[in-house]
Amino acid sequence: MIDKGKKVEEGTHEELLAIPVTKKKVENDKDKDGEEAEEKIATGFYNNMWSTQMGEETQNFKLDTATTAEAKERVLALERVVAERQRELERWQNALKEQKANEKQPMKSAKSSQRLSAVGLALD
Repeated sequence: MIDKGKKVEEGTHEELLAIPVTKKKVENDKDKDGEEAEEKIATGFYNNMWSTQMGEETQNFKLDTATTAEAKERVLALERVVAERQRELERWQNALKEQKANEKQPMKSAKSSQRLSAVGLALD
């Protein structure tokens, strides 16, 4: 992480988020509007930038391996549920196709029966 041309922090995303944001008062320092600046970031530059860009709910975000492992396990569990639901959907679709096919067959027989009776023949 660079601040005003100087390297202030270095590390992975997780390591940088683990650095707490601390601020320090700087006396006689003016901000861009000419007003006295009250506080400046002393540590946690990356954490502060990430939290600011991602929203307040990530203010105290800490990513650790346990959380990552839990998330990966949850994703795998959800993928298994999706696969089972897809198999269930296929079974229902096949059953519906079969039902429709069976419904059409008696109708054909009934039509054939009507045609045959019209010419004086009967189906047994």
